[in-house]
Amino acid sequence: MQNDNNKNNAATDAAETATEGANDTGNTNAPESNKNAKEAAKGIYTHKFNTPFEHDGKKFVTLDFHFGKLTGHDMVKVEQEMQDENVYVIASEVSKTFQCKLAARAASIGSDVIMDMPLHDFNKITNEARAFLLNTGY
Repeated sequence: MQNDNNKNNAATDAAETATEGANDTGNTNAPESNKNAKEAAKGIYTHKFNTPFEHDGKKFVTLDFHFGKLTGHDMVKVEQEMQDENVYVIASEVSKTFQCKLAARAASIGSDVIMDMPLHDFNKITNEARAFLLNTGY
């Protein structure tokens, strides 16, 4: 009986491996999705613009946001910057202004650059900042 169970398990394992391989064939996005998964694990979000975005003579095709490198100092500096502008936020995870400024720090650019982006790009980037805040336990 034990020998039959081992044969059945081996057959099941072989079938699962064949199925996994079949699912991977023809998937041209596999290397890209693997890269994205690795970057997400490191706290990096790479935003790809559908149409290159220009700001102050600089052209952006992609833009990397290193959320994983942010510290508590960055969070407090964003809060202080907003207070200096007489803007007070009760819940950072729902404030587009806070998310924009945090994302700008993660990309080492000015928040005005993100504010000037087309709405589609602005929303995707600020949504990534919100997801980062929520995933870090905020």
